Amino acid sequence: MIRRHHYQVSRNKLIGKVASFVFVFLAIYFLGGFLLRPVAGPLSYIFRPLWWGSEALFTSGQSVFDFFRDKNSLAIDNRLLQEENNKLKIKLLAMSQEESDNNYLRSLLGRIEDSETPIVGEVIFLPNFVPNQTLLLDVGEENLSKVLRVGDIAVADDSVLIGRVAEVGPWFSKVRLSSAEDSLSVVIGSNNIPALALGSGAGNFSISLPKDTEVFVGDKVVTPLYNNLLVGTVRHIDKNPSQPNQSILVKTPVNLWQLRWLEIYHAKI
Repeated sequence: MIRRHHYQVSRNKLIGKVASFVFVFLAIYFLGGFLLRPVAGPLSYIFRPLWWGSEALFTSGQSVFDFFRDKNSLAIDNRLLQEENNKLKIKLLAMSQEESDNNYLRSLLGRIEDSETPIVGEVIFLPNFVPNQTLLLDVGEENLSKVLRVGDIAVADDSVLIGRVAEVGPWFSKVRLSSAEDSLSVVIGSNNIPALALGSGAGNFSISLPKDTEVFVGDKVVTPLYNNLLVGTVRHIDKNPSQPNQSILVKTPVNLWQLRWLEIYHAKI
């Protein structure tokens, strides 16, 4: 009898708990919006910064991912634009010479004509791989329909003097850099100041002029000996008060270690 009474009490407690749970669930389901409305505002103020922080963190992570994803393509585009900019600078330097001076030098010296079609050779070895400041080209006697001669002029970017052909083989030729020569007759700047440029190698030249001669950094240096081709630009001027002359450093505007193609013209001297 006692055991039956204990079972009845436990059963009633279980039924009461289940009924209470169902009542609370239904109250929250039907009245939750009404009951939580008074605290909805404070809760939104509490959890809103956390939501904003998570969104900001996601946005920052996405931006970093986009940055690294596009970094490689941006670097390639920048390098191509820089190369194109250098070529345009070289052409601008060459075009800045007055046409009257060009015509005068052509008629006086009888050098390269504009109508001449050059031989185009690919550079297969650069100065740091070939001794004696020479370039190795993939053109020679056996793979050309035109005649290639020792002494012909090698030009880059249509206007920059690189050197002269020093050797012609069956399948290759060698070009000796102008900066490896002992001297080269040049004129400097818009006033066409005559000078003698001494080769220093690797596209560098040195010139000595009287101290009162007006020369400026950036002046272009051309050689009338080879159709007024561009030799380089003035990069540095050194004036020593104790010396009567000024020393001028000239450098070619192209990177000799990145040359891929050269144009070869017949020299008419």
